[in-house]
Amino acid sequence: MFIDNPFYQLNLCYLSTLKEMALREPKSAQFTFGLSASLINTIAKCSFPQLEQIAKKNTICFKLSGSEQFFYKILLQPDDDISRLSFIVSEHTDNEQNEHE
Repeated sequence: MFIDNPFYQLNLCYLSTLKEMALREPKSAQFTFGLSASLINTIAKCSFPQLEQIAKKNTICFKLSGSEQFFYKILLQPDDDISRLSFIVSEHTDNEQNEHE
């Protein structure tokens, strides 16, 4: 399967993690994955075989939430937890502001 579809494992991991968070903490899942409450609710109700069917699509089922600048900043940011948290919150706030403009 992996040779035929290199995205399968990535998709399945992403969807499984999404479902687990959607079941435990739906609001956090919305924030973390940037998805609507309706989609979070739908994913939470999916069976594993349904998630596998989605994961088998020969495309990536998710997108990176940061820009190239975001990834460069991560590479150059300090390693301590306080700085990392501050950076993540500020980046998310910047992204929200850009979406509403």
